[in-house]
Amino acid sequence: MTKPNILCVGHVNLDEVLYLDKELEQERSTGVDSVISAGGGATNTAMVLSNNNRIGNVYLAGSVGKDKKGDKVVSSLNDNNV
Repeated sequence: MTKPNILCVGHVNLDEVLYLDKELEQERSTGVDSVISAGGGATNTAMVLSNNNRIGNVYLAGSVGKDKKGDKVVSSLNDNNV
């Protein structure tokens, strides 16, 4: 049986999740770590589908900027075979 190819159309974002070292207190600072990754509804769907061995090629139609952040999103998508 031929595996179907999928086209996802929609939002392409760069998500940044911040992790605080401890709970915030009024007028005090704390350390923070962050994880930056590709995100957005269509992006997330495309990356999940790309890991399904019953599906052929997964494509994503969306727009990203021509800058370092856009390059990071495209790199992340390529790493996930989208």
